[in-house]
Amino acid sequence: MNIQEFEKDFLFCFKKLKINKNKNIYVTSNLTDISKIRIKKKTKLDLLFKCLSKSMGKNNSIFVPTATLNLCNSKVIFDIENTSSNNMGPFAEYIRLKKKSVRTIHPFWSICGIGYNAKVLKNISKHAYGYGSPWSKMLDLDFMQVNIGIHPSKAVTLVHHIETIIGVPYRYNKSFKHKIKIKNKIYEDFFFQSVFFNKVNSKKKN
Repeated sequence: MNIQEFEKDFLFCFKKLKINKNKNIYVTSNLTDISKIRIKKKTKLDLLFKCLSKSMGKNNSIFVPTATLNLCNSKVIFDIENTSSNNMGPFAEYIRLKKKSVRTIHPFWSICGIGYNAKVLKNISKHAYGYGSPWSKMLDLDFMQVNIGIHPSKAVTLVHHIETIIGVPYRYNKSFKHKIKIKNKIYEDFFFQSVFFNKVNSKKKN
């Protein structure tokens, strides 16, 4: 497969998904299936970004997960500019490293965006999910989730946002104190992450 065929195939797939009807998308990806294609990794990522942007047209926004759950309960400082995402895939890192990208300050579950509406990520709560979180902001934009190389059942983080909103009996918002670095300033603050209760009794009352 050459570059032209690679681009043509992605544009065809995105057309079938009717991405052109939405200007705001959240992309989760596992690019293992295309790793053997003899095109440089950087070129593949450039083409994927180009195809997504071209499919949506002007004033589009692309959001990706840049989570670092590996920092939870650690003393490792979360550097909003330099801390790499953990197991979120090369495309998420590609977006994070773009000059005009915007990343949320949550040390464990950050979201990164680029494009017309990425600025909504600059003013969010300290909660991973719930009102004022990145998920709340993206839902206000009526975003579309696009899973590339990942079955939908393996990319259901939005469900945790819904669980938080409705207050399911098996999860609660736990506070974590963690150090954050923004530019040259390091400070410590509380952030909230939805976690399971150790023991749950969710039986219906008669």
